[in-house]
Amino acid sequence: MLVTVVSAVHLLNAQTGHLHIVPDHVGDTHFTSGPCPDIVPPDGATCPNNTATCAAFYNPALLPAGYNSVSYCASVPAGVGFLSPGITMMTRPLNVEEQKAFLKAAAFIEGFVKDDQTVVIEPYKVDYLDEYGNNYVFFGGNEYWNPVCAADALLPPFTNEQPTIVQNNDGSYSYQGLPETYTPVLDALQQKNARNMSPMKLIDYLPSQSEINVEWPQTFYGWQDNTDVASDLVSNFLVQPSYNYPITQNAQPFTLCAAPAAMKMLGFAPMFAKNGHTIDDINSPEYNMNVTLSGTDGALVIPDAEWYWMLDSTDPNIVKTQLPKAYFEQSLNYALPYSACSDPTVCQFPEGINAGTDLIGVYKHEIDHVLGLMQSQYYKVSGEETSIAYTYGTALFLLDLFDLDSDYVLPGYGHAGIHSYTDFKYAPRNNDTYEPQTILGADSPSGLTPFTQFGKHDHVMVYAVTEGFPSYFPMMSDTVGNPDGDIQFQQGTVYSDWYTVYRPYFVDPLIQATPALDELHLNVQAAFIGGTIAVQTIREYSELAAEGWNIDYSTLKNQYRTRSPLAEWYTQCFDENGVFTTSKDSKCKFDVRPGVVNY
Repeated sequence: MLVTVVSAVHLLNAQTGHLHIVPDHVGDTHFTSGPCPDIVPPDGATCPNNTATCAAFYNPALLPAGYNSVSYCASVPAGVGFLSPGITMMTRPLNVEEQKAFLKAAAFIEGFVKDDQTVVIEPYKVDYLDEYGNNYVFFGGNEYWNPVCAADALLPPFTNEQPTIVQNNDGSYSYQGLPETYTPVLDALQQKNARNMSPMKLIDYLPSQSEINVEWPQTFYGWQDNTDVASDLVSNFLVQPSYNYPITQNAQPFTLCAAPAAMKMLGFAPMFAKNGHTIDDINSPEYNMNVTLSGTDGALVIPDAEWYWMLDSTDPNIVKTQLPKAYFEQSLNYALPYSACSDPTVCQFPEGINAGTDLIGVYKHEIDHVLGLMQSQYYKVSGEETSIAYTYGTALFLLDLFDLDSDYVLPGYGHAGIHSYTDFKYAPRNNDTYEPQTILGADSPSGLTPFTQFGKHDHVMVYAVTEGFPSYFPMMSDTVGNPDGDIQFQQGTVYSDWYTVYRPYFVDPLIQATPALDELHLNVQAAFIGGTIAVQTIREYSELAAEGWNIDYSTLKNQYRTRSPLAEWYTQCFDENGVFTTSKDSKCKFDVRPGVVNY
């Protein structure tokens, strides 16, 4: 049934066009105040300290049993992914400058994603407040959307028939009588890819359902519940019991999942127009407690921290202050006092630099997530508290098909490696997150990838095979401040003498190969080191192409070979060990003003 429907709707897909991201203008109604604004509780709940207003849920009728508008905003949303129950989430609307930054980020992505598809996002910002009103900023940005699998179209609420969960012979769990839906999604991806202006060759070599080689973790973290729509709700995160379930080896996937935006683009939206529902109901307010508007593909959230954002990374005054890579590798020490500038040897940035975090890059990262850049690794390890239903324990996200353990990519370490597209087809997917401890650094043992291996999470994405050599970049690495399975950071932090030296270590081979005096651009996924800006790179392009998006590669520019405008300053004011000095030039100085540099 599913394959027939997919074949029909493929005819409706436009081969070229342009992506349309909503909101698309300042003041757009999709810029909202979020689900927990500072209001008088609409259900009469009592605010902390009996204040008249506080963070309260906007529509108490949507709350699960046992919560009122104040208690929900004080526990459930803030506890998701940050292990912080009891800290209030107060949501606020973006100011005009923050809205403009979002629109610039959307325009960047619309410039190279050439699909006639509308993606609707609800952006707002958030404070994390304790009972005394202190603000705790936990993250640079966050996206809230419920993944959708092809199997969802065969389950409630899209049907009235309640499913039965059964244990398979291999020890995995699935729904009784539910057909595998890996194949129709893979077929849709391959057909869509064939129509794109720059087809991604690897997609033609993805394994069929019977061929896929799965390397499972020892356990799977999740809730045992009836449907993805029911169990992946934010409202269930702290009201449903969660466990680490055992998974036996050789379990086979039966469905593929992605963001609703990717599934719509692949042509699956008509499958969900059943039982009075549409695919948009996956992220309607009734099913996603972080969304207040129907018809969205999810919510996108930033912290309410105007004081340290670079609001426009395209501004020439910001571009001209980009520091050389050598400064970050040799000189930036996170353990130094942030604003102790009476002594220039302990300041961090040169005079005039805007050392904030690139808000456009943060938005690009979160929009990319909404477009589908998420992996099931994110759902396999306890502690993230964003687990997919255990009954989808044999599911894969589309990007997982390109996500390989680094040990399998290069020859050696007990594996043959990838030398051809056929080798890529048979490499294990859904790789084990419980890897043995490896080492830090580029000088890895033979067979390991030549970049950081921060412990057990050493996954890469393969995006091409050229003359028998795979092209790849790191997907995740355990202790780089990266949530399990996310794709955002390009650096970890290295300690020496425990906080005496605390500086970044760069993961991506392209960044490692950047000349020391060239600008350091943290490719894709935002710039979480102050004073750097994000750029578009092959990493972002290939990840989106792997999801089926039609990518215009002609818009990709090599931004790794741009000499820093401050290269001369660095060579004059730092010695060969990266230590600030005035011995070469008595005019050398740092001047970092309080409120400009913040971490």
